[in-house]
Amino acid sequence: MVQVNLQKGYTLVEMLIAMVILLSLMFTANYSYSLYSNYWAGRLGTFDRTMFYFQGLLQVKDTIDSAIPYIVSNEKKEQTFYFLGRGEGFTLVTTAPIFAQTVNDAAVVRIFKEPTDEGFQLVYEEAPLSDGLLIDLDQVLNFKYRTVLMRTKQPIKFEYFGWKVREHKYELTTFPDETPVWSASYDAAKTRIQPKRLRMTIGTEGFDYDLPEGHSKLINFFLEQG
Repeated sequence: MVQVNLQKGYTLVEMLIAMVILLSLMFTANYSYSLYSNYWAGRLGTFDRTMFYFQGLLQVKDTIDSAIPYIVSNEKKEQTFYFLGRGEGFTLVTTAPIFAQTVNDAAVVRIFKEPTDEGFQLVYEEAPLSDGLLIDLDQVLNFKYRTVLMRTKQPIKFEYFGWKVREHKYELTTFPDETPVWSASYDAAKTRIQPKRLRMTIGTEGFDYDLPEGHSKLINFFLEQG
């Protein structure tokens, strides 16, 4: 006679073994997901930082490409240019400010480096000329807008390529051997001529930007009035 076992269900040992296996699978899945999430977050963070960096470079380029050779009066009431460059940054007039209210609004912009705990940041400050015309070299301006263009662990420096004085460009018979040179600073109010080029170096990588000189006859007319 065949004896049939009608007992159904699982023993306690079998249930414990199944629970251990299930918990092991859940732990493994959770650990794997945690590793993947951390990896993906790191990748996203790197992507965001890279995008922020290149957006800053584009904004610097737009600002300089739209710079204008702006003429003001100095303390002697002589006509001269409004541009100041130093190793830590520069100040100029541009028609492409970040915070412009309308198209072709002009503004005085200064872009400079600031030290941070992790390296440096490139700062942008803007004084809209819609608040009042820039007439005098020493005029007090309201830099009411400020933003950070980029952050980097690499050192930042600025250099300027141009003539030492205006006469070196326009009086060739008197100064036949004078040519533009690179320097760590450039004050157009003293040279009475705009620099030809501006270089921003981040780490070992340099970015060169051409500066507009303006119409030579019109500029000479204004400067000769001084």
